[in-house]
Amino acid sequence: MYASLPTTLRRFDASEDLDEQKDMSSVYSELMSLPNTIRSLSKGDRSEVASTSPRATTDSALELHSPVRKKRRRLSLSVKTSSSTSASNTCGMTPSHTASPSSELSSSASPAKRSTPHRAEIPVNCSPDVYVQRLLRCNGYDSTSRPASSLTGFFETPTRAQIEAYDATVVTAVRDEDIDTLRNIYDSGRTLQCCNRFGESLTHMACRRGFVDVAKFLLEVANVSTRVKDDYGRTILHDACWSSQPRFELVDLLIKRDPDLLLISDARGFVPFQYVKREHWGQWIDFLSERKHLIRPRQFNFTTATCA
Repeated sequence: MYASLPTTLRRFDASEDLDEQKDMSSVYSELMSLPNTIRSLSKGDRSEVASTSPRATTDSALELHSPVRKKRRRLSLSVKTSSSTSASNTCGMTPSHTASPSSELSSSASPAKRSTPHRAEIPVNCSPDVYVQRLLRCNGYDSTSRPASSLTGFFETPTRAQIEAYDATVVTAVRDEDIDTLRNIYDSGRTLQCCNRFGESLTHMACRRGFVDVAKFLLEVANVSTRVKDDYGRTILHDACWSSQPRFELVDLLIKRDPDLLLISDARGFVPFQYVKREHWGQWIDFLSERKHLIRPRQFNFTTATCA
């Protein structure tokens, strides 16, 4: 290939076009330098040649100075920071609401517009039982749960007469939400403070089924006690929270009458709000947030000095 180059140059030397001769002279010089370049590459100097090439210089400049790359890097760092911050603000539970990547980007791009924490500085994805514990501590109370089996003198002790009064008539009246029949039974002098041999009372049944009117009648008219438990340690608030749909009016009634029920755990160690469905967590937290003033136990009133 190189032997033919002088012939080619001589042909262009005979040309009368001086500009063309100049161009071909530069081409000839570059071609003659190719062997040196090839030898340099064979000795491992490829990096040096690549670093001096216009293409490499252009790519380096884009990498270092491109505003698009800088912006992407800033956004990436912001998203990482936002993700680590949100992870540290959880309540030790699996979040029920996960922020989308677009919301993370928008929040990192405009930090001045972030909303301030609400609901007593408790993250939104807390479970309601954790939210209750935090409210108790913020109100100055000990949030430690009390096993129902360990409480002496707190609950009603069923008598033989109360177990015998738990017959088919009253049970059917509760199941049918027949308040007139219940009223007639009460007016006749019979007690509605009755339960079966497992300790399950009429109020347990009404709360589990979400019968607000029946529960109101039993508690406000028949004056039955809220401090009843079954043989598994479940209170009427446990059953009210166990309902398939949120029974806000019913739970509001029970908390107003006896807020200490919030702290009582059953045989599994679960307090009432650990039985609400996960898909209803947000609704229950809104409900509790509006009733912070009610989260004040009367008997379990040991105070603490922290709101953490």
